[in-house]
Amino acid sequence: MADTPKSQAKLIGCWKLVKFQVFLGDGPDALPLSQPHGTETFGRIMFSKEGWMSAALTPPERAKPISTEDWSMASDEDVLWVARAFTAYMGPYRAYERNNELILECNVEIALDPSWIGSMQKRRVTFSEMDGKKYMTLKPTQFLVLPVSTVSESEMQLF
Repeated sequence: MADTPKSQAKLIGCWKLVKFQVFLGDGPDALPLSQPHGTETFGRIMFSKEGWMSAALTPPERAKPISTEDWSMASDEDVLWVARAFTAYMGPYRAYERNNELILECNVEIALDPSWIGSMQKRRVTFSEMDGKKYMTLKPTQFLVLPVSTVSESEMQLF
């Protein structure tokens, strides 16, 4: 498991979320299960050359202005509406090869969800290009267990 500076260099920059999808199963036979943020997406992931990353994503309808201009004065209902669907975390990252796959690890130092703080978020990374645009796809290294007891995989595609 050697760090791969060349592959890590491909990550550097700000990536715009273009698709967030959950699948039932894995591989080419996986069935699309849902798009948790709908067909429109709103999110960014940033990777620095110094080894830090930050990710933030939310459904676009949750990123609209709330009933007050001052967030600290917002109603609990407004805060819940915005925060429940929002994912944000940051920390140092590294990329390495494992079994011919590029793996991204982030040691979460700050997160909206406090249960993520101190955790290691791991993703499988692939790169592609279409119509002159470079894309990065991130998938968890482990399956997700959903409340209905199905096992699924999520995929985030960014450019």
